[in-house]
Amino acid sequence: MKSLHMQPSIASFFVPPTHRSQKWLRQRADMRAIGVSELKTHASEIIRRVREERVSYTITFRGKPVGVLLPFEGSGDEVADKSKDPWSDLEKLREKMAAMPRPKKTLSETLSEMRR
Repeated sequence: MKSLHMQPSIASFFVPPTHRSQKWLRQRADMRAIGVSELKTHASEIIRRVREERVSYTITFRGKPVGVLLPFEGSGDEVADKSKDPWSDLEKLREKMAAMPRPKKTLSETLSEMRR
């Protein structure tokens, strides 16, 4: 079995120009590079380390970074909280829109008039 304690590669220090925050840079420096095939072989062990030890990985394919595996920042209960549920937000928006008065003209009619 390969050791999961890999030294960070040059690819794990690559910083895209759009990400300049110091926290993000520190996280990248602590990441371990892991190939896709090793991730597939040891997925449950890697996920356990991410969950319990808060380890971060840069996922590589043929030596080039393709993704990042990070521990979830919250407690994991955020999805169960109905106030943050996107479907309940969508339902509230639907109810709000249904209560609004209907326009006298359709959108296509309004656009047609604007083009004249």
